[in-house]
Amino acid sequence: WGGVSVGALILGAVIAVGSIVVVFGDEAGSEGTATYENLALWNHSTGDPNTPFVVGDAGVGTLNILSDSDVLLMDQTLPILGNEATGHGTINLDGDGSELFVSSQDLSVGRLGEGRLNITDGGVLTAAAKNVVVAELGSGRGAIHITGADSTLRAPSVYVGYLGAGMLDIDDAGYLEASFEIVLALNAGSTATATVDGAGSRLAAIGDAALIIGGGGDASLTVSGGAIADAHEVIIGDGLSAVGNVLVTGTGSQLDGREEMRVGYNGIANLTLADGGIASAPLIEINSQSSVHGNGTLLGDVTNFGLVSPGTSTGALHLDGAYLQADNGALRIELASTLSFDQLLVTGMASLAGTLDVALLGGFTPTAGQSFDIIDWGSLDGTFSALNLPVLSGGLSWNTSQLYTMGALSVDTAFSADFDGDGDVDADDLDEWQAAYGVSAVADADSDGDSDGRDFLEWQRQFGSGIPSVSAISSVPEPSGLALLSLVGCGLALVRQRRPVVHGHWSSTNPIEI
Repeated sequence: WGGVSVGALILGAVIAVGSIVVVFGDEAGSEGTATYENLALWNHSTGDPNTPFVVGDAGVGTLNILSDSDVLLMDQTLPILGNEATGHGTINLDGDGSELFVSSQDLSVGRLGEGRLNITDGGVLTAAAKNVVVAELGSGRGAIHITGADSTLRAPSVYVGYLGAGMLDIDDAGYLEASFEIVLALNAGSTATATVDGAGSRLAAIGDAALIIGGGGDASLTVSGGAIADAHEVIIGDGLSAVGNVLVTGTGSQLDGREEMRVGYNGIANLTLADGGIASAPLIEINSQSSVHGNGTLLGDVTNFGLVSPGTSTGALHLDGAYLQADNGALRIELASTLSFDQLLVTGMASLAGTLDVALLGGFTPTAGQSFDIIDWGSLDGTFSALNLPVLSGGLSWNTSQLYTMGALSVDTAFSADFDGDGDVDADDLDEWQAAYGVSAVADADSDGDSDGRDFLEWQRQFGSGIPSVSAISSVPEPSGLALLSLVGCGLALVRQRRPVVHGHWSSTNPIEI
């Protein structure tokens, strides 16, 4: 046992060299610790796949691999941290050049008990042929912490929350790499929480490997502080029972799918971008029961079968690519004021269908004349199938005439001829029309961009609307004054000059032709 430091074997540690069984913390209530440091080497091997290497069987076990030391678990060695329900096993892998090498069996971090793997300050764990499994069975609790530049875990696959409750924490330029898949909460009933934080920190599924957040259980992933999580394919909410929640927050923080990203597959998924966070893939698909929220950027072409909701309260969601909203998709826009409202900003084509759902926040009450630029696009195809707009009071109504030209919603009075905006159509509005005639669009009742004779006719039709005591009005008044009659005459003459001719005839009984 060269290289084992003084006091490396303490009460509760059992080592049976003949059968190649190694246990630290054998019985409940016992403790066992081994420390390898200062270029120490332990090359442990067995040809029996059932021969365990246990740190924390029923008791408490600790293995420290420090200061450029190596522990090699070769051949069929079966490493387990926290084997029994009462077991607590910890491996501390610390310092540049310190390495734990696992040859051919899964490394179980928290089988039935509790396991913890700490990789710090340049330590390296390599699982050459098999996987790293965190919280293997239902009662298992396991955690992996990777921190510091060059601190690295490499394995074919990493499962955080296999059947139990798993945690993964990568920070301060720590690195985890898998060549087949990384799955958070693999099976139904499992849970997983993962955090990748800080510039240089990375969770990487390399080659054709996938990153799955919510395989069959309940999983969450936070990418923050300029960290990166990337894979060939990113799937959030994979299985029928899965729930996946992802938060990408902070400048430089990024979730990347080199091939595609599925927000919801068979399960439920929520992707939130905050404070400049980015999610990117050539194809991003938001499926039924799933959603994308936040203030950040989607890089790629997006198809929405679920919900897109810009803002974390209110804010702008940038989409660098094309946006296709399917018939069962929805865009939710929240309005808090004329200076605080949601926007979807699309650089490519926006192909619209499905529902536009607009809500008011914080007791905000829009007033006449207010406008909200809620969606921009490079080009536009289609229209929303349904508009769910909040009810407005005080004789106000939503004007959607610029929704598919400028991407804007505005608020009008309920009556287009209520030119002074006081909720009714009366003689004061006629005065407004007279002042605006031929000069401005202040009295534009037919939304054609000017104030002319057609607008006078709209005023005439709507006269009396919105006035509570309509009994006082027996008939539509005749405009008085030679100047007004002259203006009306000129306006009607202008209307007639622009009237299309149908088969060379005109009927004075057709009100549309007036």
